[in-house]
Amino acid sequence: MKKSPIVVLLALSGCATILTNEQAEAEIQKFNGRPVSTLIYRMGNQFQESPNGRHYTWQYTNVVGYVRGFCTLEAVVDEAKIIRSISMDGNRGGCYGVARRVGELD
Repeated sequence: MKKSPIVVLLALSGCATILTNEQAEAEIQKFNGRPVSTLIYRMGNQFQESPNGRHYTWQYTNVVGYVRGFCTLEAVVDEAKIIRSISMDGNRGGCYGVARRVGELD
């Protein structure tokens, strides 16, 4: 069976919407200086908190076809629970999912 060129074009156009690592990193950096509660609202309450209450970590995984996406998001907060640094580590598929979850901030 021969594939239609239209289907191929649609498949290729879908790939163009994936954020680069730099774009995903820029999305999460918007949380610096904001209360950690804003990040919890976006990412959900399935996080690990360090014993001293200063580090919050989310693990995100997804599977598309045979590809497993994974990403770890970590936020470091001060005594007032304001985010002072935030980082993510993982592959493009997983961190893209994290960037989509946190979305655009005003």
